[in-house]
Amino acid sequence: LAQLLFGEDVEEVDPTPEDVKNDFDLEDIIDSIKESVEENISGENTLADLKVAEENAIKLRKEEELRLHEENKTKIKDEASKVMEEEMAKITADLNKKLESNKVSASNLDLDDPNQDAKL
Repeated sequence: LAQLLFGEDVEEVDPTPEDVKNDFDLEDIIDSIKESVEENISGENTLADLKVAEENAIKLRKEEELRLHEENKTKIKDEASKVMEEEMAKITADLNKKLESNKVSASNLDLDDPNQDAKL
């Protein structure tokens, strides 16, 4: 329809995020491993094939756990840096206020007045 209206080829964009696509791919792999394990359990394959299927399943589980760990670690780092930036902004604002108040009090000093020390 867009080609008829605008005379251009319009590419369809997949709105699925990359992490969701990865999850779907992992689920497909896990499902295929489950199917192979079920086939192995039915007695058609040897014990060596069962061990290979189990090793593959363990490897995939570890990869998924590592991926989740890295995601969580990244989230924690992002949150910590955000908190530190907010604290630095507060500290900077407080320091700027103190500097401004010091400038104001310094500008109120009359350096030629000999009684100035007594007023302080």
